[in-house]
Amino acid sequence: MKIGAVLDRKANRDLGLVVVAADASLMDAARLLCKHNIGALLVTDPKGGGGHVGILSERDIIRRCAEGAKLDGIKVSDAMSRKVLVVTAEDDVDVASGIMARHHIRHLPVVDSGKVVGMITVRDVVEALDEQKDIHIRHLGDVVGGTYGSEVF
Repeated sequence: MKIGAVLDRKANRDLGLVVVAADASLMDAARLLCKHNIGALLVTDPKGGGGHVGILSERDIIRRCAEGAKLDGIKVSDAMSRKVLVVTAEDDVDVASGIMARHHIRHLPVVDSGKVVGMITVRDVVEALDEQKDIHIRHLGDVVGGTYGSEVF
């Protein structure tokens, strides 16, 4: 299954594109995460034309809390991840799964021509892989049961 198909499903809900300015406080970011019930925000640079410059996850905020930091006094730009891994709509879900597993991340922006068009989560990937597995099992059942290629339902 392609990432584009996963995004099409999410379009019925949302594409997971909630952004925060790099100069906002971590408290502002935490409020956005709670308001939208999500785990990561795309970070934009309002001074640099509003382009995406990073990603901020719940984990980034928790790390700062564990250090005893006051969230109102820290800018998003000081806690965000600047190296953002991405996938395209043409990538297979297996590619996203591998990236997430190797890099221990739960959110991946989806880009098209250099522009972020959505965000997928590990939950989206697991659901897609589960659906693929079910389709494969039905197909194998048809082959073994002798109904593959026939009009028997």
